[in-house]
Amino acid sequence: MDTNQGSNPEDSQQEDDSLGTVEELLVDQDLASAGLEPEEQELFARIEAARKLLPGWFIVRMMSDSWYFGLLTTSNKILGIQCIDEVYQAADGSIWMDVTLLDTDLLRRDTIQQEVIIAPTSRTRASVNVSHVIAAFELEDT
Repeated sequence: MDTNQGSNPEDSQQEDDSLGTVEELLVDQDLASAGLEPEEQELFARIEAARKLLPGWFIVRMMSDSWYFGLLTTSNKILGIQCIDEVYQAADGSIWMDVTLLDTDLLRRDTIQQEVIIAPTSRTRASVNVSHVIAAFELEDT
């Protein structure tokens, strides 16, 4: 997982126009003056709080979009998630992510070399201790 605080977010910015807009709002504008709906302001505030705990391109991307994402764990398993819902720090200092797990197995298996863990039931919410995640990436092309 990229937690290099010295990296420049612009270097890893995606080509996606919506991501550029989210990034600009988070970095360049005051949320109260951005003219956003309260729900959008809440999302941007959550993303900004998460970026303080986990800097990296994936926070903005995975919190502002619903897609096929993967978290590679220290046990070499891929946890398939749809999005990151929240990032927070526990009382003991550990950092956790609340995520929505993928709930269907619609991934293209010809491009993925190993099994992807998805939600075993229709209940897709999960919490992940970030110390067990070593990489975050997209599982599908657009």
